Amino acid sequence: MSIDSRKVVVVGCGFVGSSSAFALMQSKLFSEMVLIDADHDRAEGEAMDISHGMAFASPMKIYAGTYDDITDAAVIVITAGANQKPDETLSGRSKRDPLKESCSLSPIR
Repeated sequence: MSIDSRKVVVVGCGFVGSSSAFALMQSKLFSEMVLIDADHDRAEGEAMDISHGMAFASPMKIYAGTYDDITDAAVIVITAGANQKPDETLSGRSKRDPLKESCSLSPIR
């Protein structure tokens, strides 16, 4: 399988993910963007919202996808993680962050 140098995937459609996706759309570096979130409806909504800004950037295919869409992406941006609760420290949040286990299993270190 070949890598599509014009494809980017954003995992996590919270505040950071959606802001990153919008900035990537404006950068004109990519022709395809996939948004992935645990809440697929949220990813679809963000994809539609960001698509409305395409009038100010170059044409791009933006859609909500699944992890199967990652296989040929040139860039994968991971912004998913546990939200910080009021009065919670960063170290307290990292103890319950779902990415902590995922990253420890990653072949890239």
